[in-house]
Amino acid sequence: MLNILSNYSGQRFCCCIALTLWMIPVFAQDHAHDHQPLQKSPSLTYAQVFESALASAPEFLATSAREGQAAAYQAMGQDYFAGNPVLQTSYLDDSTLTDVGLMEFAAGISIPLWRPGQKQEVRALGQHVEAMFLSWQTYMQWQVAGRIRQTMLALQSAEAMLALEKQSLANSEALEKLSLALFEAGEVPELDLMATRAMLLDQRNRVYDAEAELVDAERTYQVVTGLNRIPSVPFQEAAVDSDEISSSHPWLSYLKTNVDVAKSTVNQVRSRSTGSPVVGLGYRRERGNRFDQYIDTVGISVNIPIGKSATVAAAVSDARREEADMEVALQQARINLNQRLHEAEHQAYVASQKLEETEAKVTLNQQRWEKSKLAYELGETSFYQVLMALEDLHSTEKERRSLELEIQLRSAEINQSLGIMP
Repeated sequence: MLNILSNYSGQRFCCCIALTLWMIPVFAQDHAHDHQPLQKSPSLTYAQVFESALASAPEFLATSAREGQAAAYQAMGQDYFAGNPVLQTSYLDDSTLTDVGLMEFAAGISIPLWRPGQKQEVRALGQHVEAMFLSWQTYMQWQVAGRIRQTMLALQSAEAMLALEKQSLANSEALEKLSLALFEAGEVPELDLMATRAMLLDQRNRVYDAEAELVDAERTYQVVTGLNRIPSVPFQEAAVDSDEISSSHPWLSYLKTNVDVAKSTVNQVRSRSTGSPVVGLGYRRERGNRFDQYIDTVGISVNIPIGKSATVAAAVSDARREEADMEVALQQARINLNQRLHEAEHQAYVASQKLEETEAKVTLNQQRWEKSKLAYELGETSFYQVLMALEDLHSTEKERRSLELEIQLRSAEINQSLGIMP
């Protein structure tokens, strides 16, 4: 700061201060027009916030498609036949060539039948797809819960940091008034007054930065929840004391149903690739020439696929690879959740330990700031001692609030890792 003051004359420095102070209301006015602050509502609950965020989630658009898929597979297992019946017809006539009166007409229907055990396999697949849809809904809610936790805590952090910066601004303004009074009384040099005003401008800039962070957090909240209001009660939750990821965790349950679907798909692919028995029923009318009588016949045919082919083996191997991929994804998710849980627990513990020391530092720095300000007023200390005391107080207060917010964040991460809904 001394280097800066030495590079500029007092007149030029004061002009810069005046210009900046003149522009501050303009910036504040533009900021106010860009964004409307969120309104705190005592009637709005976090359950309502969660429901709104769930409806605003991009994944919600896939609900109808997944529900339709589950219904289609359920209906397939209830069908009477293994596929669609096929109507067949043919007509022969020699009138365009020899014209001796030959005519033949045939019509029939082919019906694919279920192989032994195939219908049960299809029903099992339909049940697994239905279970996958239901677990996907829970998994989607879990994902949205994580977004709500992050969004609310980011918003509260931005509000807390802005409050601290405003408090520091109030302290800086008090110090600037004190310096001005001492300067007018001839107790301190003009250099102290100029440094105080430079410090005040820097602190106002930090307030603007904190306001910008709050605007970003509020806009993120609006995008995630679709709301322009926020509950007036701060979002808080206590971490659940558990070191074990349950098998009923929404993410693991969803991946488990994917594994079940993949296993059922292997059987489905094998049966479909091999083919199904087909029964044919038909009717034929024919004559050799126009002087012969028509001959009417009824026929029945049965087609039974036998053996296996390389095509069937390839199709089944593809399905088995999908099953293996789902198994790998399930194991990776379990490992990932355990890592998240233990890391969040460790960071929460470290933050708690630091918080105890930081609270003591805040108390000491608060006393130091009050005493140094009084000593400066009495001419017993220098301005830079007061400035250092104020900066240390502001730094430790931010550190304390950051640790408190980090503990809340880690608690939310612990509950999110355990699959606990807010």
